[in-house]
Amino acid sequence: EWLGAHHGDKPFFVWGHLYHTHRGGEVPLLEWGKLKRQDNPWMYYYDEKLALCDAEVIGRMTDSLKSWGMWEDTTLIFCSDHGTNLGDRPATAPVYRQHEPACPCQLNRYDINVRVAGIIKDADLPKGVRNPGQARPVDIIPTILDLVGIPSDKYDMDGSSLVPAITAGRASGRLAYSENLQEWETEDNALRQSLRTEEFHFL
Repeated sequence: EWLGAHHGDKPFFVWGHLYHTHRGGEVPLLEWGKLKRQDNPWMYYYDEKLALCDAEVIGRMTDSLKSWGMWEDTTLIFCSDHGTNLGDRPATAPVYRQHEPACPCQLNRYDINVRVAGIIKDADLPKGVRNPGQARPVDIIPTILDLVGIPSDKYDMDGSSLVPAITAGRASGRLAYSENLQEWETEDNALRQSLRTEEFHFL
């Protein structure tokens, strides 16, 4: 709705977070009639919430951009802030959720929780190419600046633009650090840190 009222000749930037895909998001969605209530939903309606957001948020946005003639000129970046353990590894529910099943959660630092999808669409980037190598969420802002012609190297940022890596066909030489320093939220009240290289993942 905001895009419908404000799109025009001026450039715009929109950031969005799909909160309703998280555990607990199914509660208002059920109340609003967006989800069909089930007796034993898998992982708190996980698949249903993803499908709903794909159709009603991402799908509506892309359809609108195309109808306004803005699709080709708009840069879209899709990324998740964390993965989700859907029972791939044993997990103990944190203190504040002892009455609930331990999954889905993202408390430990295994790949299922730190590796996420990353999709970039831009008129100046190759289409349909899957770039091997390692990229990080901290690289997104420098990449956006690079794509709109603002040099990111003059700013003190933890990440670096992915445009050279995309052009070269591979992202290389990047170390990915992740942490969960809220000890009350981890499975055994311990700090969690990890460092991922192109070859190894240190936990």
